Amino acid sequence: MSYTLISELPGLGLAAIILDKLGRKISMEIMFLAGFVLLLPLVVHQNDILTTTSLFGARMFISASFIVACIYAPEAYPTNIRATGVGIATAVGRTGGIVCPLVAVGLVSSCNQTLAVMLFEAMILVSGLCVVLLPLETKGRELTDEVE
Repeated sequence: MSYTLISELPGLGLAAIILDKLGRKISMEIMFLAGFVLLLPLVVHQNDILTTTSLFGARMFISASFIVACIYAPEAYPTNIRATGVGIATAVGRTGGIVCPLVAVGLVSSCNQTLAVMLFEAMILVSGLCVVLLPLETKGRELTDEVE
């Protein structure tokens, strides 16, 4: 049994707790950074306990950042394009969610664990940088009806 599967529950709780206290952007930045740091030890082979613990924590923080992104995205778009913007963002995210396991399993099964972890680290880094570049914080903002 994969114990890392249950990591999404504390991730949900974590997102609920810090989302409105810190804001959407800083919450995602913290969670991406924590996920990045927790995956770093797995670049080299580790014992089972450290591997499971690192994967548990990384999965918890990355799933929490996804939850925050699902809240942030609808708040960032005005009403007249909200469904289109969120729909496109969700489609891109789902496509990544489909491709990611295929690539990871392919790399790990061909004895390239280091490359697989480095690929995940690169994607987390790119995602975190994209969050830093987001133009606005939506915490406490009213939803807008029109593009300004």
